[in-house]
Amino acid sequence: MIELHENVYKGKPAIKCATGIINNVNKIHKYSEAKINDLKEQEKAWKETEEYKTWEKDYAEREDDDVFRYDPDPKGWEILNSALN
Repeated sequence: MIELHENVYKGKPAIKCATGIINNVNKIHKYSEAKINDLKEQEKAWKETEEYKTWEKDYAEREDDDVFRYDPDPKGWEILNSALN
């Protein structure tokens, strides 16, 4: 098991993952201003929903910082905003 864990970061899977991330960031950088503004409006609308308010309350009351149990960015808006900048 330890051998498998050490080899996860070597070779094809890591390269495919890095290539996929680079391709997605390049696609995001090609967005037009209109699409970016539309995405910002969608984010703003999502933050006004009851689902977001419930998630925000649950996230504030979490007992630990386990990112697998408590996702700090469930819809990926922060990741998108960081890619746009």
